[in-house]
Amino acid sequence: MIALEDETFLNTYNHYTNAQRLTDYLVNSVIQKFKDSNIHQSRVSDMKQAFTFIKTHTALIDEGYLIELIKDIHDNIRTFVKNNEYFDIINKVYAEFL
Repeated sequence: MIALEDETFLNTYNHYTNAQRLTDYLVNSVIQKFKDSNIHQSRVSDMKQAFTFIKTHTALIDEGYLIELIKDIHDNIRTFVKNNEYFDIINKVYAEFL
């Protein structure tokens, strides 16, 4: 969801055919959003380390799966959040998780 807040990522992620390049682009877009938000560099480094698993997770780098996952997040979650600004999505996800 963080990467989808970047207009460039939002408009171009579905053009990637190589999953490994897409994972790099995804992580870099997230890190750039953190930097643009004036988050302290040490926190950005911590978050970068936390998101690095995306680049090596075998299920995510299978061809086509990551793009479909991002499309699902964009179509179903991001659109809902944008259209329901005052809905507490974090609370609902947490309750569903429990």
